[in-house]
Amino acid sequence: VSTPLLRALKARFPDAAIRLVTGEAGREAGPLCPGVDRTLVLGRAWAAADNARLALELLRRGSDLLIDMNSAPSRSGAALAWLASARVKLGFDKRGASAVLTHRLPPPGEAEHMLDRYGRVAAALRAPYDPVPRVRWTPEDEAAARRALSALGPGEGLLVAVHPGNFGKFDNRWPEDRFVEVLKRLKARGGVRPVLLTGPGEERP
Repeated sequence: VSTPLLRALKARFPDAAIRLVTGEAGREAGPLCPGVDRTLVLGRAWAAADNARLALELLRRGSDLLIDMNSAPSRSGAALAWLASARVKLGFDKRGASAVLTHRLPPPGEAEHMLDRYGRVAAALRAPYDPVPRVRWTPEDEAAARRALSALGPGEGLLVAVHPGNFGKFDNRWPEDRFVEVLKRLKARGGVRPVLLTGPGEERP
């Protein structure tokens, strides 16, 4: 869901070099985001040497604009924003946790979708915002996708991929029975071939 904002930034500032700072979980996802020129990784606490290099880069290589994309309070995010030598530091008001920012947007509401939150960031920068998430892929990625589709075998009907998300996060995703109901309704329509997307450890039916 962050890709629409990253694309908007590139459209608004086409000559800018955009660096995305992410955690370990985003190491491989960062390069897939359109508009990102370089991905920097904030390691875990034990990765002191890597984090020191990241801090030095943020200090030495000045930026014109820093955007804190995390709408929730984050000590690591605040520390990175403080280290970055940017003239403008934009983010959401986090009720006392955003003192390092030079420009603050109203805090997000509980029911405000992340795409709408990022839309407000883009509007503050007068950047064109298209809220459709997109990724870029390599020829190797496309070849792997073709192999996966080929493994499904021949069949008639519209192929519909259903991605339930992380099965380990029980508190912030749909219950299993609702996904089962969606799959049943898709099959009942006729002319539809639903495919369930899974991750490592989720392959069992």
